[in-house]
Parts: sequence; C-alpha cells; structure tokens
Amino acid sequence: MVVVVSIDGMRADYLDRFGPQLEGGLRRLLDEGAVFADALHDHANTETAVGHATLLSGRHPAHTGIVANNYFDPSMHERRGFEEDRAERQLNGGRGASPRLLIGSNLVDWLLREYPEGQVVALSGKARVSILMGGHQARNVFWYSVESGLFTTSTYYSDALPGWVELFNQRRNARSFAGARWELLLGDEAAYSASREDDFPGEVDHWALGRTFPHPLPGQDPELSRALRDTPFVDELTVELAEEAVRALDLGGDEAPDLLLVGLSATDYIGHDFGPFSREVQDQILRLDRLVGRLLATLEERVGHDRLLVALVADHGMTPIPAQSVRDGQAARWVPIEPALAALGKELDAELGTQGAVLGFENGVLYLDHQVIREAGADPEQMAAQAAAALRSLDCAERVATRREIESWQSAVDPIARALRNAHHPERGGDVYVVLAEGCQLFWNRFHEKDRAIATSHGTPRPSDTHVPLILWGSGILPGRYPQRVSTVDLAPTLAALLGVEPTEPLDGRVLDEAIDRVPVGHDGTSSPRRMKTGTEGARPIFEAGMTK
Repeated sequence: MVVVVSIDGMRADYLDRFGPQLEGGLRRLLDEGAVFADALHDHANTETAVGHATLLSGRHPAHTGIVANNYFDPSMHERRGFEEDRAERQLNGGRGASPRLLIGSNLVDWLLREYPEGQVVALSGKARVSILMGGHQARNVFWYSVESGLFTTSTYYSDALPGWVELFNQRRNARSFAGARWELLLGDEAAYSASREDDFPGEVDHWALGRTFPHPLPGQDPELSRALRDTPFVDELTVELAEEAVRALDLGGDEAPDLLLVGLSATDYIGHDFGPFSREVQDQILRLDRLVGRLLATLEERVGHDRLLVALVADHGMTPIPAQSVRDGQAARWVPIEPALAALGKELDAELGTQGAVLGFENGVLYLDHQVIREAGADPEQMAAQAAAALRSLDCAERVATRREIESWQSAVDPIARALRNAHHPERGGDVYVVLAEGCQLFWNRFHEKDRAIATSHGTPRPSDTHVPLILWGSGILPGRYPQRVSTVDLAPTLAALLGVEPTEPLDGRVLDEAIDRVPVGHDGTSSPRRMKTGTEGARPIFEAGMTK
C-alpha cells in the first residue's frame, strides 16, 4: 500500500523550526525516512491546483495544463476553477467538479493499468486537491464541503456516496465541533517561542475565529461549516475519514497495490489567515504531528509496516506577512494591482477602439482577450508587449515577461526564468507574467474583504513558496538525510518505480534511486534488489539536456 500525505501550504522549514517539539508522525518520518532537505517545486504560480497536479503526474504545469487555481475561459468571459465542471453536479450542493482539464495521466492511471484490481482513494479538505491527485480514473474521490459541513463527491465519480462515507458523515461532521474552541495544544504560551507574539499587525481578525487564541467556533451552520476549514479540526475529520477508508475497503489487504491519497488542507488556510510565523501555524504543525502519527499507527496495524510506503509532501509554501518581513529588515509591502489593471485596460481599449481587451489577471498573470483584439484588427502579441511595458512600472516589479519571451527561453537557467517556463502552457497560459521583488505581494480587494480576508499568500517562484518537504518512509526506502536538490516532479516516477509500474508518457522528473533499497514486491511475489533507472532517463525536459535542474 502506498500512502501520499500532502500538507497544503507547508513550508519545509516548519520541520526544522518546530522539530524539537515533534514527537508523533512527523518525528517518525524525519527519524526513519529518506528526507530530501532541498526539495522544491520548480515552477512559478505555486498554487494548490498546480502543485497537486504536479505531484502525482511527474510533469510540470507546462505539460499538465493546470497552470493556476483558476483560469479565464475566453468563450465564457469568466474566471473558473481548473477543477470546476458544469457538466457534473456536486452531491450535497455546490459546484460540479472533475479532473477533465488535467492533461495526460498520473500515478493512479499507471497503477490501475497494471493492477486493475487495485484500489485508489483520494480525499481532502479541498475539492481541487483530491480531484487532481486522483487523476482521471480514481473513483473514490471525496472532499470537505463548506456548504454542507460533510464530505462529498461529484457525479463524475458517482451519483451517490458509498455507504461507508454516508455513515461517516452521519457520525462525524462539522456539527461535531459546534461551539468548540481551538486552544493552544501545549497550553503554556512559553512553549511557542518558535513563533512571534500572538497579536501581530497584519494578521486577520477572522470573521468567526477572531485574531488571538483561543479561537471559538460558531455554534451552528452555515457559519460553523465555513469556519471549520480554517482550523485544525478539518484535518482531524480528513484523517478520520482516511482511517475509515482503510477499514471499509480493506486497503492493503491483498496482493494488488492500493493508493491512499490524503490532502490535509488546514495549514494553508491558517497560513493565509495568520502567516507562517504565527502561533497558529506552530500549533497546527504540532497537531499535525499527532494526527500523522495516528494515521501511521492505523496503517501499520491494518496493513503491516513491511507492506507500507508513505510519502509526505506539500503543494507549496507560504510567503511571510509583509509586516513580518519589514520587522526582519526586508523592504516588503502589499502592492495594489487593481488601479494598474484599470489604467491598462483603459489604455488598450482606447487604442483599439473597443472594450474588454483585458480578460483578467490571476496571481501575477495577465490574460488578454485575443478575440476582441483580433476583431479590432490588432495583433495580440503586440498588445501583450505593450501591456508588459506598462506593468514594468508597477511597484516592486522585478521580472515582467510576455508569453512570446517565455516560449523563447529554451535554455533558460536562472531560477525565475526556469520557473516561468515550467509554468507556462501554450494554450492555457497567460499573455504577461509579473514577478514581484521578494517580500512584495499583490493586493486584491476581493481577497481582503471581511469574509475572505487574508494576511498573506503564496504563488511566487521564491523559496518561501517553492521549498517544501519531501520524505519517503517505509518498505523499500533507505533512511537518511539527502542534501541534494530534487524536484517535486521526481516523486511520481519514484513511486512508480517502487510499485513496478510504468508511466504512460514522458515525464519531467527522475527516479530518486539514491533513496531506494529495493523494489518491495513484484508480480512474482519476490523482492528485487536496487536496480532502478538513474538520472533523467525517459524524462522529457522542457529545456535542453542538462538545463532542467
């Protein structure tokens, strides 16, 4: 059985900063696993959908087509999530969703082709996480719904929830936490010296939880279900559902390998609300340590240590609150983007004699409406160059590049250029990409209203957002600390090699064979010694040979 635990928004340095206080599952993984201390997402636009599409596909966004959390649909002239699918319906209310926009295959597809009897379960606190990890063929795909406070799925997978999920929802749901308070796990404030003071400028005064400990949950819906996702309690529910899946489906109970894909989402929401150096984040990681330990214990009891392989990863990190960076001596600040976009839109529309040349802007990427521009008799590439020139005057702008420039970087070697190239898909990518100086963040009114306020975010190609944990633990793994630079696209080919299954298309990653002791169990029921592909054999680098790292 292979288990992938993805902790949304977890910076790699959390394991170092809070390491002395870890005593549960995270501690076991650090002490007994293969720890890749310098693992990173080698792409820009480090968002949740992008990272999770990358983790199990072994391919950069340039090849998966999942280049952001949301995209601008030119035919509909609207912003939509990459997991949204109006041809489907979400059970228990909410938007329909599916993985149809994910280009190509992933580990789930490779496993089920070789082992059709294998089982795959993907579950998370967010729809886009379980959907994009589960790929096209997983059918047990579930996520927490803020509309209902229950775990749900989409008609893409089934017209009804399986009985074991229905029973779980009846027994454990958001209402289980009505009136609960999120308090410091360790009780003593002195135990949180690895974090800053509890009340810090720039943190969100959360609409339901407040700004400082303790954080009380509302007593009833709909406020309760919405607020729960911003607390460690949503991860508790997710792990409990994972344990129920192991029991109900007897995962790992026969010779066909099974996959359990668990997305723990609270760290991301908490980081957005309070920042990565907050007491809330420290308390969340300490609670996660206990939760992961509980999950490992359940898996070992049900499956057996020798038949278990666990990977711990994250989809992205988190940029510090600007006020924190300023206190640390950095010239950080929020940069309002809406005035610059409004001025740019007026400029382009006036020149073209039309309206709507600017289709939208998403996490540093400008999208132009090519149809509007062509109907006005202009060239979209020329308009993109003009827009890039205007955006270069934006406060904190460090790198501004058009799609044409990015597509010409066939041998780009500096980290930002490489990350932009890896993040750009020729059909789904934007027209102009903006990277701000370190510490600066784009300010959006829609993300700073009362009920959607954030203290900070992620999405940049900076180490604070790209450097994430990557740990392999269990059967077939050589424990130790591995200091070499690796990429998150290396995870999928490594798990495939350990499972003895072949990817169905070229990958951008490589097998991390330095951490593999043996292939656990093959078709003949025997273990084989370490005989793995090395380097980037079989990979499809975006750049010229030798330029992908």
